Amino acid sequence: MFDLDKLRKEIHENIDSKNELVLAKVRGQLHWLSHTDKTHQNSEITWTLKAQEGTLEKFRDIYSTSKLESDTELVALARNLFENIIWLKLFNKDHGYGLVFYYQLLNEQLKSQEQVIEKALGEIELFKELAEEDTFDLGPYSHLMSQSSASEEELEKAREYLSNRGAMVDSKARNAFSIYAASAKHNGYSYQAHLIKTKVIPHHEERISVLRKNLDDLKKSHSEADLSKLKELGVSARWNWCDKAKSVGMADHYYFLYAFTSRSLHCTAMNIITPKVLDDSERHLLLDYICITSNNCYDEIEKFGYPGKVNLAYVDI
Repeated sequence: MFDLDKLRKEIHENIDSKNELVLAKVRGQLHWLSHTDKTHQNSEITWTLKAQEGTLEKFRDIYSTSKLESDTELVALARNLFENIIWLKLFNKDHGYGLVFYYQLLNEQLKSQEQVIEKALGEIELFKELAEEDTFDLGPYSHLMSQSSASEEELEKAREYLSNRGAMVDSKARNAFSIYAASAKHNGYSYQAHLIKTKVIPHHEERISVLRKNLDDLKKSHSEADLSKLKELGVSARWNWCDKAKSVGMADHYYFLYAFTSRSLHCTAMNIITPKVLDDSERHLLLDYICITSNNCYDEIEKFGYPGKVNLAYVDI
């Protein structure tokens, strides 16, 4: 009754036929702006185009490898695509959303770097503790150190004791979801803590410094009137997908997709006790949504206009 393979094929053919050309055109505009506009780094047009470029790269990288067969994948892609087209529609509604996008990007990157440092500091403390536990200690077999000889059975038990002790320490690192557990196992916990302190954290601190400078430059490069407009667009407010969907006429999409995807993705009581497998009618619905919405994304990108827009295509040879 439902020809799912036909829909999957239509999605792939649509992306295969459009993506590279549209991506080349977006990159052509970015390349032109980078050579003709000295303020392009903090331009609302630049960051709209960068968001479009990221969208098209995602289409190319995700959909080219996806067979669109996993139920969880379908649910996740449909929801991500819905949120993606809201951004594209917002850019066409008001170019200022290009700077809202950039502001969010910088703040998300900044928060991510701060979280990495916080995690790294925690791992330093963890590895210091594990280094003390990972010292050579024969425990109940310490008496073997003072003996001139020992039986093979005693030596085997001592080796087993040390192996179990080491495995226990490694397990603690793993259960702490340590980023550097594998490296620490090779380098030693004490030395790995030293590397995190002297190499890892300074790298991320430097990145934070750059991001904060970019934020300062963004604020300094625009007038008070421009910044006031960004506030009206919600640059510093908590992002609300329901409100944004309503503002671009997609409230009905929001209410349907969020109810459907939340039921499938979040571990609610209903999620735990009801079947997780979609039926073919639901798969068909999601595939059709992905097919139509991905095509609409291309339309939104193609119709984006601004003064001085050029029709160039940039390709790597």
